[in-house]
Amino acid sequence: MSDTEAKVIAILSEKLGLSESRIKPTDRLVEDLNSDDLDSAEAVMAIQDEFGFMILDKDFLELKTVQDIVDYVSKNKK
Repeated sequence: MSDTEAKVIAILSEKLGLSESRIKPTDRLVEDLNSDDLDSAEAVMAIQDEFGFMILDKDFLELKTVQDIVDYVSKNKK
């Protein structure tokens, strides 16, 4: 597991109230992790703070799985 993946999973774990071991890269945010709009907004803000860049709303709407987020962060982090 990469450092980026570990940090993303830790953030999602905290914001969604799930154990880190429960979150897998292939998990879908809504369908598998039961993320709602508020959870997603809080997770986005925490990810932006952690990695130092803004996630555009249009981009976030396309991020469906944990791996999608990890890939996006890896590509865009400073």
